[in-house]
Amino acid sequence: MAKLVKRTAVVLFTCLMAICAFFGIYIAKNDTQKAMAETTATETSVSGVQLRADVGSSQYYLVLAASEYASVTAGTAVSNPADYADLLSNITFYTSAEDTEGKSATELCNNDRWVINQWSSGGLMISMSADNYEAYSGSSVYKIVVNAGAIMPYTSTQDLKVKRTTTFTNDNYGNADVKYGSFNWTASAANEYINTSVTAFGDPDVANRVVDTMWFTLSNHDYTEFNIPVENPQVSALNTGSKIKITIDGTTTSLADNNYYLAYLYRFARANNPITLHSNISDYTTIDSITVEAGCEFPSQETASASAGFTIYRTTEDVTFVNDGTGAFLTVEAARANAKTELASYKNAADYREAQQTELAAILAEANADIDTKDSISGMSEVVAAAKSKIDALKTDAQYTAEELAQAKDSAKAELATYKSIDDYRDAEKTAITTILANATTAIDSAANKAAVETVVTEAKSALDALKTDAQYTAEEAAALATAKDSAKTELATYKNADDYREAEKTALASILATANTTIDACENAEAVGVVVAEAKAAIDELKTAAEYEAEEAPDAGDDEPTGTPDASSKEDESTETPDASSKEDESTETPDDSTDGGENEGGCGSSVNGLWAALIVAMLFVGVAVLKKKREN
Repeated sequence: MAKLVKRTAVVLFTCLMAICAFFGIYIAKNDTQKAMAETTATETSVSGVQLRADVGSSQYYLVLAASEYASVTAGTAVSNPADYADLLSNITFYTSAEDTEGKSATELCNNDRWVINQWSSGGLMISMSADNYEAYSGSSVYKIVVNAGAIMPYTSTQDLKVKRTTTFTNDNYGNADVKYGSFNWTASAANEYINTSVTAFGDPDVANRVVDTMWFTLSNHDYTEFNIPVENPQVSALNTGSKIKITIDGTTTSLADNNYYLAYLYRFARANNPITLHSNISDYTTIDSITVEAGCEFPSQETASASAGFTIYRTTEDVTFVNDGTGAFLTVEAARANAKTELASYKNAADYREAQQTELAAILAEANADIDTKDSISGMSEVVAAAKSKIDALKTDAQYTAEELAQAKDSAKAELATYKSIDDYRDAEKTAITTILANATTAIDSAANKAAVETVVTEAKSALDALKTDAQYTAEEAAALATAKDSAKTELATYKNADDYREAEKTALASILATANTTIDACENAEAVGVVVAEAKAAIDELKTAAEYEAEEAPDAGDDEPTGTPDASSKEDESTETPDASSKEDESTETPDDSTDGGENEGGCGSSVNGLWAALIVAMLFVGVAVLKKKREN
């Protein structure tokens, strides 16, 4: 069993070694074939590039055009794109003139689909992902550089080799219309031209200004080492001298006319890495204006040591700098822009109301148009001063608001002062009105806006409205007195039931009520009414009901016959006890006089109350006589 296992292991090991040997031979053979292909590749020039896409079919391509591809059957697919990774590493995309790093096609392209001469392109079409193409499209790629030595697939037995580095600059860079089909690119193989512009003229270090050379600051350059000289033949190979025009005292000459002979890169390590051009002009601050024309060539750092095939920075537009009188230079456009900016920032449109904003906009528009006609800083300054004077005449929203607030405060005070007539009120309310108006005036004076003023007015009016006038008090008091009188009469009318009394007491009750009602009608306040009601009730309470009389007249329950029935003599005796006129007068004299009831009650109904007492006494006498008569009859 052990031998069998050992033999099996040997067989498996032998097979494994055989497989490894086979793959080793295969890989070596392919490497050899690849090496042979590289050594026998036909040199070619990439004549053009394209960025093309068919969004509908999700096909995105970088196209490398070469004359050899015209003979290849349209739509021929490359079967082994992975073998050409070296090609992708030799292609770089740049998205702007300032983009110095770029991005390798290795990061942007893929092996999904490589095809030759599709869409009549006349070139090798290398697939890109949709996302990468969106970022690096026909409108956003500034240039594409294809390096010398890159290997391109051609046929199954032959490759193409790029013989020189070529830069393709997108003629339609930034044009969204060519995003999915950019076909026009400018090729540059010998010298590489990079767009730039002159952004400043003059020594950046004003305090230590060096005036015997002319200073130019470029928007795009490679000046990283300072004080690098560029001499002939490099200087003479460029058109710099003929493209720079200098005006002094009305005379215009070229830089070449002034014996331009030397350049220094990143001179004195000044800010923004400027280049200096040396000529026989001893003081550049005497220049009135200097113009750098479009297409003016400036050397690169590479130029200092290279004899050919170097990078050249080339301006894309004319630019003129003017002396501001102090030896500092501005472009005409910059000077105009500065003047416009000064005006635009002079006032904040948001500080004005709509009508004034419209006026402000019109003033600025007129001034800006006038500034565009001026070629000197002094002329622009005159326009700015005149516009500022017009703007100063416009009132801001804050000014209008302050004026309106002051007017609103005055109006509010006047409105409150006339809102109520103080003569319509009683003394307590007059004092309250004075306090309310004083407090409102203080609050109005301290109000921060019209809304606050309106709030004060509303609250003050509300407080004033809450005060009752003398007429209101009088009406209320009259109504209350009338109600009190009605209530008093009702209270007395229902205080006792007349049916509970005998005729004499009924008559007395009616007399008391009649007298009380008359007295109530004469009262001038509720307190007096209350006194009448109390006294009337007291008088009524003195009257005995029929039930009370019957109780008094009934014989005791234990007697067989009445024993206390009065005889004639007793009746006469009782009769003699009946109060006579003198006793009535005595009782009348005991009725409270003015000194005991305080005289006339407040409201002027005191004499009526005395009459009520007199009526009560008469009624009692009448009742007494009636009772005596009844007893005699019995």
